[in-house]
Amino acid sequence: FREKTMRSMIFGALALCLMPAGCESTDLGNLGQVLGEVVGGADGQPGQDGLSGFEVEAGLRQALEIGAKRVADQIGVTDGYWKDPTIQIPLPGRLGQVQSQLSNVGLSGPLDDLQLRMNRAAEQAVPAGKTI
Repeated sequence: FREKTMRSMIFGALALCLMPAGCESTDLGNLGQVLGEVVGGADGQPGQDGLSGFEVEAGLRQALEIGAKRVADQIGVTDGYWKDPTIQIPLPGRLGQVQSQLSNVGLSGPLDDLQLRMNRAAEQAVPAGKTI
């Protein structure tokens, strides 16, 4: 049983790694055939590689759980959002524009504080989202 679980995990992780590259293709002509060969029948029977649909589903589910946990562990800490410019939460709309204009003259302190508190709230909310 452990070997099947490990095989499912490896397959799931590999599928997640290859998925973005596969999504870039616009040729979806044989997608159903390929998925049918990999996953096997809906009744859980093995496909060509010996993994049943249930095993593939379990592997993908486990890979998603592991990935979500790792991301949550990375951003659910102090400065998880704030120090990462790619996910830092900016002030919305006009507030962001005003903040930018005020920062040019050194008066954006209160809005900078508001933005920091928004990001801190997001960091504190991440652990609760792990259970979902």
